[in-house]
Amino acid sequence: MNKYFYLYIFIIFFTSCQESNEEINFLVIEEDILPTELNGERVFEKEYAITYLNKIDSLFIINTQHEPLIKVYNEERILLSQFGSYGQGPNEYMNLPLVRDGHFDSKSIKFLVYDDPQRRLSYLDLFNSEDSLQVVINKEIILPPELSGTMELFHIDDDNLFGVYSDNFYQLLDSKRGSFIFSIKSLEYKLYPLINLYMDPYDVNAAANINTRMSAISPDREKVVSALVYYPLIEIISTTTNKRMQFLLEEYPPSQTFDLESFSEGNINTYTQFIYSTHEYIYILYIGSKIIPDTDFNSFIKVIDWSGNYVDSYRIPDRYNLSTISVDEKNQRIYGLSYINDEIYQFNLP
Repeated sequence: MNKYFYLYIFIIFFTSCQESNEEINFLVIEEDILPTELNGERVFEKEYAITYLNKIDSLFIINTQHEPLIKVYNEERILLSQFGSYGQGPNEYMNLPLVRDGHFDSKSIKFLVYDDPQRRLSYLDLFNSEDSLQVVINKEIILPPELSGTMELFHIDDDNLFGVYSDNFYQLLDSKRGSFIFSIKSLEYKLYPLINLYMDPYDVNAAANINTRMSAISPDREKVVSALVYYPLIEIISTTTNKRMQFLLEEYPPSQTFDLESFSEGNINTYTQFIYSTHEYIYILYIGSKIIPDTDFNSFIKVIDWSGNYVDSYRIPDRYNLSTISVDEKNQRIYGLSYINDEIYQFNLP
């Protein structure tokens, strides 16, 4: 049996909706599991210029820089549908669209596609039609100007969305990074704090980048996990009560205030590269070191449950240079996308 232990430590952070310091006790997750090395094989060989990979239930969604921008495959890696082009019309996007979220209802599969420049969220319905999928725009939502800095959006229920915003540039809210619940019916929103890191001396670009996050929502839509990329911290947030837990992934984390020169020169660690969640587990693509340009890097996949207990750990050799992951628990596989290699890999779990 694996053994786990926890250590409470005291840290002072600024939170995104407060001007004064808040005292928070963080739970440090100490790993007592030797990682198992995984080796993968390339899949989806015909795809190139890949910007994103997601697995939603039994479907693979691949985003590319070239049109069609979005492709949908089944578990046998058979192409079912492809759609999306550049533009400002229906099913067109000014920026590269990312399908970060999707869910099933009684009639269809629904994907959420957000076009940042237009603040437009599209709900796309995918209907089965023999050996293909028909794509229909179910509805479109325009977020208010105050949420121009929206970075991520997740479906909670028919009326509510959970989002993560960055207000460093727009400065219409609090000039920081936080989360919000948005009502589709009333078009009203409520802000909630997230832990923010700080830059000294202050620089708006660096302040925005140092607070880069990766988030994922649980399949039951009741919890969101959000991880800082440049700090070993994850937050688990209830979408119904806003109750939250903070976990540190390192016993001795760095200062929460960063030096501008060191950050500009890339002399800081990357911690959480990406995050993926299932009903029971959170899969953290973890680096824990500096990423040097044009140099291969090792990564780890740390698996914890929603209570913060370590479950498993895997080491990914440096030749794969993973950027994102998706998990197929039914078939015990992890899929990884490498931006550097422009390839997708399949790793079979032991």
